[in-house]
Amino acid sequence: MKLELKGITKKFSGKTVLKKFSISMEKAELCCLLGPSGCGKSTALKIIAGFLKQDEGEVCLNRQEISLLTPQERNVGLVFQNYALFPHLNVFDNVAYGLKRRKWRKKQILQQVEEMLDLVQLDGFERRYIHELSGGQQQRVALARSLVTSPDLLLLDEPLSNLDARLRMQMRNEIVRIQRKLGLTTIYVTHDQEEAMSIADRVVVMNNGMIEQIGSPRDIYKEPSSPFVAGFIGRINLLKIDPERDRISVLPGIPGQNRHSARGEKATCIIRPEAVELSSDPNSSLHGIIKEITFLGSVVHYHLEIPDWDQDLLAEVPALKAGYRLGQKLGIGFIPEGVRFFEQ
Repeated sequence: MKLELKGITKKFSGKTVLKKFSISMEKAELCCLLGPSGCGKSTALKIIAGFLKQDEGEVCLNRQEISLLTPQERNVGLVFQNYALFPHLNVFDNVAYGLKRRKWRKKQILQQVEEMLDLVQLDGFERRYIHELSGGQQQRVALARSLVTSPDLLLLDEPLSNLDARLRMQMRNEIVRIQRKLGLTTIYVTHDQEEAMSIADRVVVMNNGMIEQIGSPRDIYKEPSSPFVAGFIGRINLLKIDPERDRISVLPGIPGQNRHSARGEKATCIIRPEAVELSSDPNSSLHGIIKEITFLGSVVHYHLEIPDWDQDLLAEVPALKAGYRLGQKLGIGFIPEGVRFFEQ
């Protein structure tokens, strides 16, 4: 089903939470709403599901306006952050709940629930109660319950936030597997940029109730539209360039980047840590001194003090190539693809 949100605005107590919010999704697309807490992600999801009514705008599913329909009439599956499972019911009855409310026949319910439990790899767990399940298994039950009614649209509101890091990675792969197998149009709300980048076909970066940028994970990371987007998608070095006051005017190895200084313009420079090149070359035009080292497994972060800048710099180096020591003076260069300038 194709989903369209057209100019959605929502206010609470006079405060605008969503402002002219518009997106369009194609069938079988997985789209992530990504942004900090309070940016309007969950509000947008609740409006799509029918739990909230927008003040302005339209919600269209397969070219039909559905704003006046109840949540039950919209045929939307929703997985909540806390799963909202019934502790007094076993796994089978939790998954079957929506079908029983729709008055399906017992034989149909049995077949549909068995198919869903097999899909989420919980066959054999039918008679267990919720307190007997792990966090990942509870999440699978919630997912099966949302899918059992064959929804036109699947909405997930930070469904993995209660799981540990390893289980989150496993479960997000499972969600993608199921979503791809069913070809189900899906909106996934998260504040975790790594989660969004790893599963989404498209990412909608939100801030203060508005869309900052929409694009593929690769495009948003490589071509951020603003310093906010660049800073929210991965780590960055943020440099304020003021030719009249600062000593930051030339970055070695960045062709054409002197235009701001030549014109006397202020600019914001974004440098990805992996775009910082370190060397022991004494002839480098820019040097830094290692003041802190953070080992992160596959990569090592070097925090460098740059005497010429009065500002520190973060460099990310693959662990197999990271042999520098604390206090060492290193030459610094930059990979152009990891550097962007934004005029102030």
